[in-house]
Amino acid sequence: MKTIRETLPRRLRQLLDPSKTYVAAVSGGPDSLALAEGLYRAGFHFHVCHVEHGIRGRASLEDARFVETYCRERDIPFRCVHVQALEKARAEGLSPEDAARRLRYDALRRYARETGADYILTAHQKEDQAETFLLRLWRGAGTLGLAGMRFRRDGILRPLLSCRSAELREFCQACGLTWREDATNEDRRYVRNRIRKDLLPYLGGHFGGDMTEILSRTAEHLQQDADFLETLARQALPGVTGTLPLAEAVRYAPGLTRDSVPAGCLGGQVPYLSGDAWRQLDPALRFRVLRLFIRQAGEQEELTTVNLRNVAAVLLRNRTGKKIPLPGCWQCTYTYGKLFLLPKSINDVPATPSQWETSLSWEDLLAAPRQVVLPDGRTLRFEVLRGPVAGLPFRYRDEAVYPLAQAWQMAPVLTVRFRRGGEDIAPLKGIGRKSLKRYLIDCRMPVAERASQPVVAAGDTVLWLPGFANAAWDGRTLAEAGRQEEEILWLTGKLQ
Repeated sequence: MKTIRETLPRRLRQLLDPSKTYVAAVSGGPDSLALAEGLYRAGFHFHVCHVEHGIRGRASLEDARFVETYCRERDIPFRCVHVQALEKARAEGLSPEDAARRLRYDALRRYARETGADYILTAHQKEDQAETFLLRLWRGAGTLGLAGMRFRRDGILRPLLSCRSAELREFCQACGLTWREDATNEDRRYVRNRIRKDLLPYLGGHFGGDMTEILSRTAEHLQQDADFLETLARQALPGVTGTLPLAEAVRYAPGLTRDSVPAGCLGGQVPYLSGDAWRQLDPALRFRVLRLFIRQAGEQEELTTVNLRNVAAVLLRNRTGKKIPLPGCWQCTYTYGKLFLLPKSINDVPATPSQWETSLSWEDLLAAPRQVVLPDGRTLRFEVLRGPVAGLPFRYRDEAVYPLAQAWQMAPVLTVRFRRGGEDIAPLKGIGRKSLKRYLIDCRMPVAERASQPVVAAGDTVLWLPGFANAAWDGRTLAEAGRQEEEILWLTGKLQ
């Protein structure tokens, strides 16, 4: 009969490829120490990474020295990474546990890239799986979350998931190893600790059965269901997504360049998700499709249920112009039925109105064509013609027509500026007046463009929205001018 010292190395040889290189996460506790010793005895080529979270002061530093000594005695490559979990938790509104976990996996991935390792190994075992199931159930997770931790996911392997904690302690004792005890594991302020020390024993004692085995088995069943739904989601993804050329996507995010596009952009094409198509999906697939889109478009940070719920709420309500921050450097932007994943660092056109403006006198405009250069480099060319309404080739775009005497009375000069908020407009092809904001919304102008929309005004009266909206004027007045054969002021311009 094989001894416990032989069974764990043999199990690892069955689960892992000996030709690969691994980075093992080792805290110094019995589980991770059993993983390292099992790999060492099985003859695997691996590195050890210890992440010191900066939470427990001297005890944390002693853990790091303990693991370093263990590795030095066995000639195992070792790296200690120091992080500040509490600082990250405060900055990002996370719990200390979540902040520590994110920093830990970031450090492990960096070390794996540096060493060229094929996989990261963690020492999660069966009790961890049961605790994770209850923790996610308490947080309201769906089937994907309740499926728990997997043996293989995103370059991380968990070869001890079928092991019990008692087995791993027995293995360490049989190998003559001591280990470090983390005092925070006894702290009932942490939910996971209360689950392990209070809830699991209560369930087992009052309802019978081995709750660790029962919950681990339930997680395995849910993994099968989750895998099937994931397959359906991947099949549905192409039907709800598309791409836009970079030049067109800039309309939704001024400042977007080839250097700042998401990783999912290929050949200058920016991916988007159609809100209308997404809302037609079965509810069981919506979150999964949304997660797939965000990850494929470029977001590689861990997405939480809260992140996805926030994005889904905007899609379900069809709330255009909304930006939803995600972990890391990305945000989702939903504009007129399209959801984009864009960098948070893009310097969008400010939402506050610009104070820039310039003026042109009517005399100067009548004397010769004029050109105005906008602060963003675009140019607006003007030409003013005088004549009767009849026979003018008025195209209702890039032009504005006014009775000369009435325009002159509005203000002594023509002002070119950006919109400031609170203006209204009487569209030539509209009925009555409406707010300029509502007019731009009706014209489906992306919210990111509105602050940079040039406005041509006489005093407080908006005459024209060059380059986007139709000429802005009350058609009845223009018709009256035509009947009376008055001279008109004909502004024609081009926004370039």
